[in-house]
Amino acid sequence: MKPYNAILDNLEDWIRSGNLEAAQKSIDEITKRRVPRNLAKSFANVARRIGYHRTALRILNPIIRSAKPIFPPPQPEEKLEYAITLARCGLITEANEILNQEDVKTLSDSALYQAFVLFSGWDFAAAIPFLEKYISNQKNDYQNLVGRVNLALAYSAERKNASAEKLMTQLLHETMSQNHFLLHGNVLEMFAMFCIEKGEFKKAHELILRAKKYR
Repeated sequence: MKPYNAILDNLEDWIRSGNLEAAQKSIDEITKRRVPRNLAKSFANVARRIGYHRTALRILNPIIRSAKPIFPPPQPEEKLEYAITLARCGLITEANEILNQEDVKTLSDSALYQAFVLFSGWDFAAAIPFLEKYISNQKNDYQNLVGRVNLALAYSAERKNASAEKLMTQLLHETMSQNHFLLHGNVLEMFAMFCIEKGEFKKAHELILRAKKYR
């Protein structure tokens, strides 16, 4: 078997390129055995991003909800990943309890995950400041794109049409030119829904056809 770090690199490449089937098969295989503690958060993160929320919880639950004290104790990064996975499973109250812990709130990804939880409650307006904060502080190009894709979604939901359309147009170019096909497909689908809301059905149909290439 490949070293765990090499497997994580492959998983990240597959997700960004939109090859979710390969990522799912790899996660299915790797979680048949116990994931090393130092990489548990990373594998849980990947599992969540491909929709394997219960798998992500199974990876992290023995750490976060251990029946006896463990060393080292649950780390802020582990708790943050656990919180957003809880939110994905609909456990919003428990997720917020973790997100509001002081050591978790100081993490750079905390603002993004706060926005995700607000999305779960359809509170897109409240999510916008968190996304703007995340984007302004995010130096990683890919994660910056992730933040901006979600900001475009929030703008669209709040009928900030000019801001939404401008940002989605930028994102279509950037995600395609950088070969981030999963994000590109997401933006195409989001833009199509935006056009439907505006009554631009011909353009929406064209965007949907383009999005099918990345699914």
